[in-house]
Amino acid sequence: MFIVTLTYTAATEIVDAVRPAHRAWLDPHVASGLFLVTGPLKSRTGGVLIVSDRVSHDDLAELLTQDPFHIEGAATFAIVEMEANKITPALQGRL
Repeated sequence: MFIVTLTYTAATEIVDAVRPAHRAWLDPHVASGLFLVTGPLKSRTGGVLIVSDRVSHDDLAELLTQDPFHIEGAATFAIVEMEANKITPALQGRL
C-alpha cells in the first residue's frame, strides 16, 4: 500500500484552475479501487492519495506523471510505501 502526498508548488490561482482536471483524472482510479482514499489537506497546501498495492512503486510513479497537477507543474509528489499489518475489521478484504 502507498501513501502519496502532493505538495502544491504553483500559485493558488493555478492550482484552483487545474483542480477540476486533477479530480477528473482521479475518478477512474478511485472507481477501479486502485486509489482507496483521496483528498486535499485542510491547510490547502496539497493533498493525499492512499493507493492499493495492486501497483508497483515504479508503475505508480509513472501513473502520477499523468496527473494534471504534475503536467501543469502545480504539485510535486512523494510516495511512501507501507505494509498494513493492523486493519480495522470494517476495511479487511477491501485493501
